[in-house]
Amino acid sequence: MELAQRLGATHVVLDTYLDDPEATRDHDKAFRMLATVADTAMGLAVRTILEPGRRHVTVQLGVEFLSPGRPGRIVARGRSVKIGSQLGFAEADVVDTRDRLLARAHSTLSVTTGRD
Repeated sequence: MELAQRLGATHVVLDTYLDDPEATRDHDKAFRMLATVADTAMGLAVRTILEPGRRHVTVQLGVEFLSPGRPGRIVARGRSVKIGSQLGFAEADVVDTRDRLLARAHSTLSVTTGRD
């Protein structure tokens, strides 16, 4: 995965490649890859606004797969929707180079104080 770009206080863009030719034949594999990219973008978006010493972990992940995609560049746009004292909510869209929506995701995250 490529380095994520922070867009403001609550948005992250993760630029990566779907480069496994087998994924075009195995839709389950492509869907797992899209879910991983979406979850990563949402987690990074949440991380951009957490105070130092706080941690997060995904406790619920929902992904609507709209297209398996093809090998090549894909972009996940993650955004923090709401971060509370114990729970957070985030969303992400995953698109291809033509800006075609491949997946839309949402997650609930547990937010805790980290241990040093």
